[in-house]
Amino acid sequence: MREREYRKLFIVEVSAAAGGALVAILAAWSGAGVWSLVAGSLTLTGITTVLSWLYSGWWPEFAIDWGEIRSVMGFSMNLTGFVFVNYFARNTGHLIVGRYLGTAALGYYQMAYSLLLYPLQAVSSVLGRVMFAAFARMQTDPERFRAAMRRYLTLLGAISFPVFMGLMVLAEPMIHLFLGEKWVPVVPLFMIVAPFGAIQAISSPTGQIYLSTGRTDIMLRLGVLSAFVQVLGYFAGLPWGLPGILLGWAISTVPVALAGLIVSHRLIQSPMSKLLKDLFTPALSTLIMTAAVWGWRLLLRQWGVPRIVDLGSTVLLGFALYAALVVWMRASFLRDIAQVLSYSNHPTVVRASKWVESYAAPE
Repeated sequence: MREREYRKLFIVEVSAAAGGALVAILAAWSGAGVWSLVAGSLTLTGITTVLSWLYSGWWPEFAIDWGEIRSVMGFSMNLTGFVFVNYFARNTGHLIVGRYLGTAALGYYQMAYSLLLYPLQAVSSVLGRVMFAAFARMQTDPERFRAAMRRYLTLLGAISFPVFMGLMVLAEPMIHLFLGEKWVPVVPLFMIVAPFGAIQAISSPTGQIYLSTGRTDIMLRLGVLSAFVQVLGYFAGLPWGLPGILLGWAISTVPVALAGLIVSHRLIQSPMSKLLKDLFTPALSTLIMTAAVWGWRLLLRQWGVPRIVDLGSTVLLGFALYAALVVWMRASFLRDIAQVLSYSNHPTVVRASKWVESYAAPE
């Protein structure tokens, strides 16, 4: 990943996903039941491990350098501790719901949580992998690192703010059409957590600051604090059932996210005021867009249109309105979009990049 060998990563991950899916399907076909999921998961992990090892070009030798081990021990142990604590924090909610509210509530909780994670992973995993390699190379150039991180978080906010607020507005027709009537109880649950997904989207990449600068000790301490606050949120909402647990968790993520942003930006000496200024335009555009599409959906309900028309027309209206607003407000992240488009060899795309850049706010 650090060497940006994305073609090899693509081959590894696609091969592993295909192999895992094939084994799971064949196992299910032969009557393995739920164990087919286990077989598929183990196959995916096994193929990923073997192919990654083969592509890396590294083979172990019987040689131990204790100095090298000590040099990375602190980094590795703190990172391992953070992963463990973060896993505990993320799954405590499942334990609490299953223990106190039962299996049906756990299924609804898991679905709402999964629907929140899908767009988070889709946005942050792709950009994050590319940016981590870049950040690792910039760690000796603080000014360049600060500028790149601010632009990265702004771009994430510009994408995630309208996505999550749009999902909140469209939860009802989306779940009806794609999941079916049996998952209707998930609608209000997802509407509770969806707005907080936007905060998660711009706070989760701060972990790359700790990794790129080697400060996993700070990462671990914040992880412990985050786990404590999230567990409190779960139990605080328990008296109000499943909606209360989800709302308690969602609210608890806000101070944790803010703390992560503040601490990480102080670590690289980047003022938060610049980031907030850059995020103002996409945030305001998203609020206006959300109010407009919510009103549009109220009209559609009165007209009694089919859900597919409701969903499609609202998506188109929201996208067009948000794009018009960020162009009209001359959002700073338009410059980053223009830069990406300019890499194309197609004349039309290059012209489009110049048009987009002309509407970006001056640096």
